[in-house]
Amino acid sequence: FIFDLSTAIRFDALWPRAIKGFQRNLLLGSGYSTLNKLQPNEFTEAESTDNDFLRTLGETGILGFITFFGILGIIFYFIFKNLALVRDPIMFSLSVGLGGVVTGLLVNALYIDVFESSKVAFSFWGLTGIVLSGISISSRGNSGNLRFQRIYLLSEKKVRYFYQK
Repeated sequence: FIFDLSTAIRFDALWPRAIKGFQRNLLLGSGYSTLNKLQPNEFTEAESTDNDFLRTLGETGILGFITFFGILGIIFYFIFKNLALVRDPIMFSLSVGLGGVVTGLLVNALYIDVFESSKVAFSFWGLTGIVLSGISISSRGNSGNLRFQRIYLLSEKKVRYFYQK
């Protein structure tokens, strides 16, 4: 086969280095930011493997892989296990949306180090916290709609919170 440059770099350099990092220590991997370095003291501009699954295995081994992707699995399970308890239409939509986001990011992780991107990480974990908190509140027996805070900006530096009653 003849591959384009990006695919050839993945198959010939990046992915084999991740596999070698995993083989160095199956349980714990080779350590963070070690996969693209030929020597430990070498500085590299990019720390990518272009496959989050291989990167996680190479850097953190089986324990890190199970921990990280296990957390994503638990999030997915928690959302869909408790989805019937969510009565608020906004929280329901956010919950289903987060399930789709997790699925989409896992597919995207095959060819990009998506979970290491700060733009994705801040948004993803923030949304995850909001949705899991909303589901948790809903599952405690609150029937009806959740009561969200209204935020009013009174000045550029001060924020006041008023609660609906």
